[in-house]
Amino acid sequence: MSSPAQILKRLEDKVNRKIENAIDRKVDNTIDKILDKITDPKPSEKSSQSKGETEVHTKTTPSPDNKQVVKTKEQVELSNTSVQNENQDNCEKEAEMKKGTWLQSVVYNYEYPTPNEKRFTPNMEKVMDAIADVVINSNPAPVGSKAEWEKWFIRSGDTVSTPDRFLHSYQFVGKFLPFICNYGKVEPYGITDTWLFIRVNAFHHSEVTQQRQINTTFDDMVFSLGKQAGTLGGYPYFKPEPTGIRQIPAIVYHSVLIHRSGKLPYVPVTRGELLEMCKKWITMVESGKQKATGNSVSMRANLDKLYNLNKDDLDKPAIIQKAAWDFNELSNIGSDTQNIFTTPVNGYQLLRPDFSYVDQSVSKWRPQFMVVSWYKVAGKQNSAELDKVMKEQFDFKKLETLMN
Repeated sequence: MSSPAQILKRLEDKVNRKIENAIDRKVDNTIDKILDKITDPKPSEKSSQSKGETEVHTKTTPSPDNKQVVKTKEQVELSNTSVQNENQDNCEKEAEMKKGTWLQSVVYNYEYPTPNEKRFTPNMEKVMDAIADVVINSNPAPVGSKAEWEKWFIRSGDTVSTPDRFLHSYQFVGKFLPFICNYGKVEPYGITDTWLFIRVNAFHHSEVTQQRQINTTFDDMVFSLGKQAGTLGGYPYFKPEPTGIRQIPAIVYHSVLIHRSGKLPYVPVTRGELLEMCKKWITMVESGKQKATGNSVSMRANLDKLYNLNKDDLDKPAIIQKAAWDFNELSNIGSDTQNIFTTPVNGYQLLRPDFSYVDQSVSKWRPQFMVVSWYKVAGKQNSAELDKVMKEQFDFKKLETLMN
């Protein structure tokens, strides 16, 4: 017989085997179920699995179809941008070539008008109406601009260049508001640098350079206009030296002097006259009545050279190289600047008003001369169009008829 210890040992071994077998069977069943799910999943599990796999696949490696969708969006954005740019370009071109109309806007009256100014205002208004007819007939549909015209009653204040300080001065003013493209719509802009002025019986202060040193020294009335670039419509055509608020390189302005046939409202100062003034001024320096920045001895020697250089041209107009003459320039004459005089295209002619020009038999409101000025602004198409009209189409002769 077995001892009790041996019996207990056999019972323990038998129990352990049963436990192990049970565990093995449970593990095997679990593995079988897992394998069954992998090899033959249920419909709901298939759908879930497929969706999961698709999501993972989409996130990690985008399909060719998805790539094509992204590329198409980029193309659409580029296409939209291209269309917008093209539309903007077309709108801007339309604005530049759009034909505008004329509108009379405001009247600026004299400040504190005199009795005669009040009396003659209706007559002067008729003159400006007639000027407006000439302007509008020459340029009825301004290209690239909405045009407005105004009446300005102004006093010149210039007692040097005017041939009669009692003349009434007034002016027609045209402003050309450029058409612009504003969010795809063509409309006029409210600010402009493109202007047309027609002044009656006066120069504008920006067109005249008063020779202050000459005038204060010799109690004279000498001035200069801009460089004369020739004639336009048969009248003197100037490019004034920019001064004051118009000293802007981007703006070039032009002037045409309308005068009576065969006579100008000024007379030229001759070379001989200017050299004689130089001689008197040096004498005043030597006597202590004037001060010079240079040596009077070298100035007189240079003046002698100028007399000799111009001995055959003393009666010719004095056209100097700068807008304003300065006697101190006599000390700067050397081998590189042998002469102080130059040609009309390259210089500024010294002038005096001709008091005999004015017809004293007519009222002071009547036009005796006119100055037509217009601004050409760099990079502005409407300004270039105005410049073209003034040089090729404008009828300056009709303005002269208003003086007869």
